Amino acid sequence: VSSTSGAGETDDAATGDAPVATGDLDGGSAADAAPEVNPLLVPEEVADGFKEHGAFELGRQDRIVCAVATQEGRHTRYLVLHPSLLLLVQPDLVSPGRAIVRTLAPVRAVEACADRSDPRTLRLLVRLPKGTPVPSEAAAFDAATASDKGFWVSEECRGSCSLFVLTLNFEDTKRCNCADMHLRKRRQEVRAQVRRRIEAFVDELCA
Repeated sequence: VSSTSGAGETDDAATGDAPVATGDLDGGSAADAAPEVNPLLVPEEVADGFKEHGAFELGRQDRIVCAVATQEGRHTRYLVLHPSLLLLVQPDLVSPGRAIVRTLAPVRAVEACADRSDPRTLRLLVRLPKGTPVPSEAAAFDAATASDKGFWVSEECRGSCSLFVLTLNFEDTKRCNCADMHLRKRRQEVRAQVRRRIEAFVDELCA
């Protein structure tokens, strides 16, 4: 891991996303109206402008070396320890110090589960709204093998979300545990923030 840092759950509420909406209130002008902010929106998820296949200056952001298992084989990646995103990148061999985004998803939508048969392997389940593009190195969720990998997903969730899985392999147990703890902690904290935002939004509507 390098040395400097970059920033009761309800799945449908905590993983949803929508743009900021504005409008007139009580017939007033747009200038007088306060903007209606969707409480499901997490601005930090888009603040850095990351896009899959886009390049950026990696610098000294905290990251952990891992390998992603895909149908084409294993690929070396950095898991960047971003506070709001699952961010897997490939070092840019043409431009040292830069990296190319290979897999991108909100960290609040990611469920991590250590592999019981190999403590160096971390399996990820990503729950995204229907119609969301597939994270490029993820595979479609297979209900037939999900329980073997430590995941259980209700029929209701399968019908309302798009589900994907991703397998990360690390050099040792310590790195795997560090990645697991980061993803779990940030998932919990971001979802808690969204929950508080929803509660405040509802309280304001009912006031």
